[in-house]
Amino acid sequence: MNYLKRINPTYLFILPVIISILFLIYSYFWIDHGLVTFLSANRPAIGSFFNLIEFTGNNKILMAQLYFAFIVVMFICQLIFFIPHVYKNLNLKSVFIILALVILIYSLSYPFLSKDIFSYYLYAKTAYFYHLNPYITAPIELADKDFFVFIAHNIRAPYNYGPGYLLFSILPMVILTINKIILYFITLKLLNGILFFISGLMLYKLINYDRRILAMWFLNPFLIIELLSNSHNDMVMIAFFIIGFFYFTKKKYFSGLSLIIFSILTKFVSLIALPILFLNNSLKINYLRIVGITLPILTLLLNRAIEPWYLSWSYMFLPMAKLKTSSWILFSMIGFIQLANYYRFLESSGWGAGLVISHPMLITNILIGLILIIEYRKPIGNRLKTYL
Repeated sequence: MNYLKRINPTYLFILPVIISILFLIYSYFWIDHGLVTFLSANRPAIGSFFNLIEFTGNNKILMAQLYFAFIVVMFICQLIFFIPHVYKNLNLKSVFIILALVILIYSLSYPFLSKDIFSYYLYAKTAYFYHLNPYITAPIELADKDFFVFIAHNIRAPYNYGPGYLLFSILPMVILTINKIILYFITLKLLNGILFFISGLMLYKLINYDRRILAMWFLNPFLIIELLSNSHNDMVMIAFFIIGFFYFTKKKYFSGLSLIIFSILTKFVSLIALPILFLNNSLKINYLRIVGITLPILTLLLNRAIEPWYLSWSYMFLPMAKLKTSSWILFSMIGFIQLANYYRFLESSGWGAGLVISHPMLITNILIGLILIIEYRKPIGNRLKTYL
């Protein structure tokens, strides 16, 4: 702490910038073998990525350990920017320029923990280039005309997201006007990065310029990896709701409601956020707080496998819930647990290889319980005093 007080807080952003660059390079060591085979057929230079793939294959434990080191350092960076002396003494103009650079770099990283972006491409291609309905046409049906089908996953099922995201995933093809896989991925990931940055700015304004947004959102390792690097479509759902809600608070109801509807049409999860449009300020804060905190438990009610990135849904609520810093740190630990448990997957290149942090749901429930105690201990205590 004393050391931090002696340096210009803006210089502390040097570490996140360095980490983002190293993470970008590191991510491409995990590039998919099938993807490189597919692309190098017409672009021999891309074949050099086989050397990275070979290195990773021969050093999986080392590469998994490097991943763990990355998320630990990223988590430390996040915690640093929860320190009041740090975030209160920043030159915000410089900070947001640096953050834009960091987000750009992470956006361009390879999604080595998920193949969902490949599926998004195939479904968009099905609709835009093959003129077929992806809601009734599974990618496997295109296997005789499109080799890329075998690089994606979930190829035996038709499209199961809302039409909003289908339109969004087609957008890069409309912009580019050509079917170029590399350009498509770059464009889609850059669009994700733009939405991430804009959402952060909107949240910053919605929470009355609370500078903790730097740690809550911009430097949050869980959001960086799941929404920027892995490029899950939850980013679009969350972003359009946040931006729409911002317009709604400015009494631009048509624009706000249109964006919120698009969010719902991306993933229907954002339906549960609708009540905040109609609640008074006190009820709104409590709704945001309770739903945002308990959502990781509520997802257990879904009749499907619970994926790590579902935790990102809470970020439609929590930044606006006026949580105490200690609560934010505890909730960030839940995200760290989710990221840490990718370790065995990387070490073995397969799911079901075990967990680094055992009983993650139990720990999550304990952390959520602690957060609820921190947030509601005083209000409940005051009410008890009035009754006694």
